[in-house]
Amino acid sequence: MLIRIAPGRALRWAPRWDCSDTAVLFDATSGDYWVLDPEARQVVEWLQADASIERHALLQRLAAQESDGAALLDGLAQAGLLTGVVDGRGVPLPRRADADD
Repeated sequence: MLIRIAPGRALRWAPRWDCSDTAVLFDATSGDYWVLDPEARQVVEWLQADASIERHALLQRLAAQESDGAALLDGLAQAGLLTGVVDGRGVPLPRRADADD
């Protein structure tokens, strides 16, 4: 399964703060915003750069950072930031309990 940023999102980053590792991400389309930790920011940046990435490859990248990748992807999907792609069609990401890691 490929993972990509949810369709219809026009994501913009707020300027970085010197005093915090967190980042604020805005959706210019809906007005939604999220405060992301460094690992979540990295996932979104990877997907902004590559458009879509295999779920297993994302989990491997996150494991190298000692992150709970499945939980992170689940959280970003539940927040409406990520979606899956199978056979060219958007599908919900599997819930962490249902995922076949």
